[in-house]
Amino acid sequence: MWGHDQHRGHLKDVTFKNITAMGATFPKSTLAGFDADHTIESATFDHVTINGTLIKNAADGKISTNPFVRNLQFFP
Repeated sequence: MWGHDQHRGHLKDVTFKNITAMGATFPKSTLAGFDADHTIESATFDHVTINGTLIKNAADGKISTNPFVRNLQFFP
């Protein structure tokens, strides 16, 4: 889930593209930045499908976020 480093990171401009996941369950996911200086920004979900459900928004993907996550994009 995370490292044990003394320094916090930052995620920006990550794309998940053409991913299909199948399984017995549809798990929840969490995207959480650490604080205002260590955020998750501009993550894109492009044609991501979980158990036959095309993810068009965070609710479809059972994705929860915190206030330090900005600009999630979903493309069917």
